[in-house]
Formats: sequence, structure tokens, C-alpha cells
Amino acid sequence: MSVMPTSMPRRASIEGLNLGSVAHDLHNLLASVGFQLDLLDPLEEDVDRITAAQDAIDRACEITERLMAIARPVPSERGPVAVGALIARLTDMLRVLIEHRADLTYVDNTTGQMVMAGRIGLERVVTNLVVNARDAVEPGGEIAVRVDPLERDGGASLAITVADNGCGIPEAVLDRMFEPYVTTKRNGNGLGLATSHRIVRGWGGDIGVATREGEGTTMTVYLPVVAP
Repeated sequence: MSVMPTSMPRRASIEGLNLGSVAHDLHNLLASVGFQLDLLDPLEEDVDRITAAQDAIDRACEITERLMAIARPVPSERGPVAVGALIARLTDMLRVLIEHRADLTYVDNTTGQMVMAGRIGLERVVTNLVVNARDAVEPGGEIAVRVDPLERDGGASLAITVADNGCGIPEAVLDRMFEPYVTTKRNGNGLGLATSHRIVRGWGGDIGVATREGEGTTMTVYLPVVAP
């Protein structure tokens, strides 16, 4: 499998851009244009064109709202979370989400180790990764979730792994896959992975990727262990 390094110099850094401010200003401009269109009394032959323009503005406003959501600060509320137990409680819901498209297995090799994170945020990250795996596999595919302790960067960490035997990720996308709106899904918006990466980095962790086209993908979340 091809392994993508966790530091990607060509990736645009969300933290380094005033993304929220730009998206907010753009959203206001789009709303203003939409308001002016509403004031028009068009000729009959122009109605369809104006309706199409209004629809495009509505879609663009949805995009800017999503960008503003990405740019919001990671919630500061966090505390010690027992990762293995949290994912164990989440597995029933995850099996519903994959809609019987794949067989989901879960292995917890921890002994109660904790990370400093937000419970809701961690559930969101794991759910995003499992949903991505679901969308990558053919019916009858396999998704394996596991948590393992390991030494990383000179300290104790936990690795949360979500592996699938799906289509894999094209090489050309790898160094941009944590950017908003970069996606290989036909109906995807490319926000789930960007948001997950941002949340994990906010906890002092990282996400690694190993993939091969036609064979599958393994996403690994690394989080430092904290004392109980």
C-alpha cells in the first residue's frame, strides 16, 4: 500500500487561511445578489433564467455555510476519553449506517487507556471514517475497526484504524485529501475528512493513510495517551 505522510507541504492549511471571514463575506454578497433578483419584475421570457440564477445562488450559499462550519474553532470542551469503550458503544449505530453494505468488525486491544479529546468529536471522527469506508466498498465488502496502543514520537499513543477492501484512493488525490471539497465520491462534498483531520489535529493527534487503488484503504487516527 502507498503510505501518505502526515505532513503534506502542498496541502492548503485551513488554519493558515482566514477561511471563515472569506466565506462569511462571500455568503453576504451572494445573499445580496439573491435579494436584488427577488426585486426584479422580469419579462416572461426571462423567468427561467432568473430562476436558474436564484437556484445557483442558493447552492453557493450552502457551500459557504459549510466552509464557515469548517472554519469554526474546535470546541474547547474536552477531557479524558476511554477510546476502546467509546467505539464499542458506537458499533451498533455504525452497523446501521453502513446499511448492510459491508461486514463491520471491531477489535479493542487497549486496556482502558485514555486520550484527551471530546467524546462527541471523537464519535464524529470515527463515524466519518466508517461512512467513507462504506462508500468505497462494493456490497458484501469488509470494514475493520480496531484500537491499538503504540509508541509514537517518543510517547504512548493510541491508533484508531478503519480499514476497508474497497476501491482505494487515486494517487493524484492523496496529497490533497484533507482539503475541503476534495473528494472521489460522485455525490460527496469532501468536508467529512477535512473536518475530522482538523478536529484530530486540535487534540494534538494526526491522521495517516495507507491505500492502493483496487485493494482498499486504511485510515489511522493517532492520539497521545494521557494519564488516567
